Amino acid sequence: MVLGVDISTSITGFAVVADEQIVYYDSIDLRKHKGIFEKTVAIKEKILDLYEMYQCNNEDVLAFGHSQFPIEHIYIEQSLHMFMGGKSSAKTLSLLTRFNGIVSWLLYETFEIEPKFIGASSARKEAGIKVPRGQKAKQVVLEHLLETEPAFKIEYTKHGNPKPESYDRADAIIIAKAGAAIEEREVNVKYRIKGAKVAPPLRAPDPDTESMVSQQRLTYSNFPDDGPWNLKEDYEQRVKNFLEYRLLIKPGSLDMAVDIGSLNGKWEGLLFEYCDKVTCVDIFSDRFDTIRERYPDKVKAKKIYFYETLGYELSGLFDRSADFSFSLDSLTNAAPLMLDLYLKEIHRVLKPGAMAVIHVDTRSAAEIISGTLKSELFYGL
Repeated sequence: MVLGVDISTSITGFAVVADEQIVYYDSIDLRKHKGIFEKTVAIKEKILDLYEMYQCNNEDVLAFGHSQFPIEHIYIEQSLHMFMGGKSSAKTLSLLTRFNGIVSWLLYETFEIEPKFIGASSARKEAGIKVPRGQKAKQVVLEHLLETEPAFKIEYTKHGNPKPESYDRADAIIIAKAGAAIEEREVNVKYRIKGAKVAPPLRAPDPDTESMVSQQRLTYSNFPDDGPWNLKEDYEQRVKNFLEYRLLIKPGSLDMAVDIGSLNGKWEGLLFEYCDKVTCVDIFSDRFDTIRERYPDKVKAKKIYFYETLGYELSGLFDRSADFSFSLDSLTNAAPLMLDLYLKEIHRVLKPGAMAVIHVDTRSAAEIISGTLKSELFYGL
């Protein structure tokens, strides 16, 4: 979730957006508080309330920082850096800049998230709002939200005008929406989850490769749903022991894992113990529906991604974008050429120094050792 903040020494607005939906908006009126320090005390209490609402497990008040859906990003409207037609004096700009810095620090200190700053015009652009010449931006933003967001409600004065806090809340919503759009775009660029599926340039598909892929699909399609997918506790524990004591991977220490041959999410639960995010790779996209059903919270939190492979490539992922590559039970029947192609792709996708766990049968292992599967790449992982 993204917290958007429109900081002002008069009224400061807050908004939280998740999955393009407004989940919270409010404001604090600071006009009754005199002086920058009194205003700081008041807004600090508001920030602490937000922290308790979104970063704590409310079923256990001691579980700070363990909320199921916490705020992950904070965006703040950038303070003015120039005079605006006589509207902002040097004293006003100086006070606003100081207060912006104080609130930014309070947010960082409380949430332990470094805020990002975005200009008002840039935020409106991200939200698809154009301000016609001669019209006030705040009024345009308010009318846009009233027309497009059923969840956004405002109160009016006895004269029929929007109450002052309405504008600050609206601005905070736009800041949060812009931040959410930016973060989603950065994730898609970093991991290249979206985009055309193109075979990698390392080797063009040939009839032999296509034949092997077809045979692999036939092999996978014959696996019963209640068969090899079900983990035995001792098997899972052995895998965990291998990761922690042989590879020295600590729980929660990795960012992105790539699970090649994710099947119906057999190993995703274990991978999430060590990684913040997982990209599931499989040749059957319908298996992704099962994973979505098994891990709805991860899907909602955008911690799990999906890529339908051609059976020998990872072209949907950028170079050096993953911390860990994992494949158990899925490539044991893969032909040597397919493993060769996958190894090249794994080598390309992993960050320098990252590790890969690849489960193959003894025949394939012998070919890896003999060099048939380009062992210099394998050992270079």
